[in-house]
Amino acid sequence: RRVHGASTSSFQEAEATGMSNEDMKTKLAKLHSENKKLLHDKNKIQKIGKGKDAKLKKFQEVIAEKETDIIILQENVKDLTSKIKVLEEEESALRNRVDTACEDISEWKEHCNALEDQLDAAHEAIDVKNDDLERLDE
Repeated sequence: RRVHGASTSSFQEAEATGMSNEDMKTKLAKLHSENKKLLHDKNKIQKIGKGKDAKLKKFQEVIAEKETDIIILQENVKDLTSKIKVLEEEESALRNRVDTACEDISEWKEHCNALEDQLDAAHEAIDVKNDDLERLDE
């Protein structure tokens, strides 16, 4: 009988369990094989864990890069929004200048039309005077 914590030899264990030396060797080989398989599985799981940790770290790096990109893009959007506001103000000022210029052109056209009418009237008056002079000369 084995007492917990007491050290006994393999021979004594074999005698106590009634196992033969061959059975012990077979069981030992089986346990050794299972132990190797468990170690292999443990290593595999550790590698998978390391791989997952590496992937997680890579994802975290990518996320950090994307967050930085987002901050940069947000600043770019603010900058562009500010520039758009300035351009809209400039556009409004230019539209006002164009409207004023169109009004000025319209006024000048009216003034020119009036001058053309005066010029036509002056030509007609000259023609009448020339006709009158020709009649007097005759």
